[in-house]
Amino acid sequence: MTLGQARKDWEDNTASAPKTVERGEYKKWTEDHDFRRFGEALAWLDWNDGIIEIKKLETLNPGNGGPSRLLKFLQSIADKYGLRISAWIVAYSPDPPIPEGKLLTQQELENWYARRGFQIKRNPCGGAFGWYPTAPKE
Repeated sequence: MTLGQARKDWEDNTASAPKTVERGEYKKWTEDHDFRRFGEALAWLDWNDGIIEIKKLETLNPGNGGPSRLLKFLQSIADKYGLRISAWIVAYSPDPPIPEGKLLTQQELENWYARRGFQIKRNPCGGAFGWYPTAPKE
């Protein structure tokens, strides 16, 4: 039940901000992303098996600290309920509308997560995976 309680805490303190994204180069199709807004940042999360997975994390205003505050709040939920957070750490262009300002590079993004207590495991094919507070035992 702790995962359900953690999700309720998240939803009670965030606002729904879904995005419908157009995909496909030749045959167009849409995909719904169930983002929630916390201040000046958005997160799309998945809640499974005692893990809060960050599917996407986006800023609405680069350089204002919104994603840091969102992540700190999410970490407080994970700590409160004894849960783990995972994130596939890959720099990407945000889904529209795209905020104005400098977005982080891949290395800057990995460093950003590491400074916030995530254990980072690099993927040889690109990107990295992050775990908070610890990575699972292999």
